[in-house]
Amino acid sequence: MKIYFVVLIMLLASQAIADTCQDWFNGLNLKKDSMCLSKCESAMVGMDTFMCHDRCDEFCKNIPIKVLGTVAYYPGLNSTERKLIARYPVEAIKVYFAKRDAENATERMFGSDGVDDETDAFRHFMWAGLIDKEIGPKLARQFLDAHEANDGKSASSVMDLNNNAEGLAAVDKMIKEQNFSADNLVKEAIKELRDGILTVIRPRGLLK
Repeated sequence: MKIYFVVLIMLLASQAIADTCQDWFNGLNLKKDSMCLSKCESAMVGMDTFMCHDRCDEFCKNIPIKVLGTVAYYPGLNSTERKLIARYPVEAIKVYFAKRDAENATERMFGSDGVDDETDAFRHFMWAGLIDKEIGPKLARQFLDAHEANDGKSASSVMDLNNNAEGLAAVDKMIKEQNFSADNLVKEAIKELRDGILTVIRPRGLLK
């Protein structure tokens, strides 16, 4: 009899947690579109909902699978990137969103995007940093290196890899010091551009 009550209590507790997470998700009022997963996973949680991020895939109704189709067939992906996406599909979606966020930040800061200039350096720094925050430095480096896999040791590829490394290092430091934010990442990117820490092959004097 005691065992029965223990099991019953555990089942009721489990159901209560499930209902709490469902109520939490419903309260977010998210559209079940391609943005659902990232918004759900970044939504505020409390003491009673701190595990609810783990159920975002379920709540967003397989949106990750739909988005993955877009990610996997994104123009310009090389074979190394495609293999990595197949191995880490959920993480690949986060990399994709981070890429878009980095591009948006670059557009807000500079109004345009170039090749081998300050905007290029800024974008790679931001992208690397945002990926690091989302999936950790080890896997972030794998995705970033995969992106450069077909370029060999070209000057542009070396530039991108150097700026990726700076972005990873910056976020690792921010996480350690518990002061990470997207705004702080932007400030650090601008600072490192001004200080000549980021690699720029074709400077256009955009920060003067």
